[in-house]
Parts: sequence; structure tokens; C-alpha cells
Amino acid sequence: MKHFKKVLMALCLICGQAFASDPVDLYVGFVDPVPSTPGQGKSPVIIPSVEIDDHQLLFTSSHPDFTVNIYQNNVLVYSTVVLCTDTEVILPSTLTGEYQILLVPDNTNYYFVGTIVL
Repeated sequence: MKHFKKVLMALCLICGQAFASDPVDLYVGFVDPVPSTPGQGKSPVIIPSVEIDDHQLLFTSSHPDFTVNIYQNNVLVYSTVVLCTDTEVILPSTLTGEYQILLVPDNTNYYFVGTIVL
């Protein structure tokens, strides 16, 4: 029984660390809200599901290729390309504080914006 309690406690600690990520609230912004070419599709924009765990961005849903831009006080401090096959991105550990995150999908007129704290 003593051994069982130790195993159970270890599992609880592991599970607590595995689910320690926080969702990133993203909103859609448009570069040009009116389609510039006739016949351009008007299907709804699907916001990707992104979580943050320390300096790790986790993509928990499918997403297109896009560029991740990190801003602090309207100054670009970090940028990287994320492919549709990527499920995580490690941000530099030198980034600390509150940042604005901007996800810009390739070849679109919209972007996703939110706030993260590192």
C-alpha cells in the first residue's frame, strides 16, 4: 500500500506538469476586410488553438503555415516561421514580461493577435 501511494503521488505530479499550459486567447484582425479580387472566398476564419507553457508555444489544432511575430511596446523582438506540421515553438528564454503575439498566415488578408506573458 505504501508503494501504491508513492506511485499515485508521482503520477499526480507528472499529470500536473503535463497540463500546466495556458490557452492563448487569439482574436482575428484583417489587413484588408474587403476582398480585393472578385470571387474570393468568404468562408469563416478558423482561429488556431495555441497554448503556452513557460517559453513553449503549443499548437493543439491544425493550422496553416504562418509567421509568429512577438512585440513588446510595438517593437518586434522575435519572429519565426511555423510550418503547418509544427506542433511547438520554443521562444527564447531571454524574453520576459508581457508581449503581443501576432500569427500571420501565408497568403491571407487576416492575422491572429493575442497577449502572452513569459
